[in-house]
Amino acid sequence: MLSFLTNVLLFCFITKAQCANFTSTKAKPPPLKPNVNQKEVELHRLDLRIGNVTHVYLHPNSSHLYCETVDVGEGKDRVIVSGLANYMQPWQLLNTRVVVVCNLKPAKFRGVLSQGMILCASETYNNVTRVEVIHPPEDSKAGNRVFIHNRTGMPDPMLNPKERVWPQIQVDLKTNDEGHVVWKNQRLETIHGPLKVYLLKNAPVY
Repeated sequence: MLSFLTNVLLFCFITKAQCANFTSTKAKPPPLKPNVNQKEVELHRLDLRIGNVTHVYLHPNSSHLYCETVDVGEGKDRVIVSGLANYMQPWQLLNTRVVVVCNLKPAKFRGVLSQGMILCASETYNNVTRVEVIHPPEDSKAGNRVFIHNRTGMPDPMLNPKERVWPQIQVDLKTNDEGHVVWKNQRLETIHGPLKVYLLKNAPVY
């Protein structure tokens, strides 16, 4: 009798364990399949060009924003809205060469459509933020492409915001000890030489 009860209890224990294991296995979701159509995030996917700032004015609806018209070699200037009004005077931007991200999806900022972004280095120390625009080589002209040294690739016609290409690239974009702009320690340049900053070394680039 004791042996019979022992066998019954053992059977119940095994059955419950098997059921629990079966339930746990059934509850697991199927593994996600990799998205074979998703492009690798590389810097060449950004359409980075040299631009010349032809006009700067305060945003009509915000004292913290500038509106700049920028020649990026297309025959028609682009309007770019930037948050630089708190960090520099209009004359510091006017007629200067800058680096522009040209294939971001156009977006409205306080009612003004922005058609790109000007790259700057930025650092905050003791709650004081300093900003410096990225400087192209002296001989650069509007429309010159920016690329990684010894690497090539075609930019996307327009970045898909859902893919978050720019945020993934930006985390590795910075200036180094020499003031050069680098991505994953690879130097950015035009056909005329490297991009650089004069003041904000070892700083993130936005």
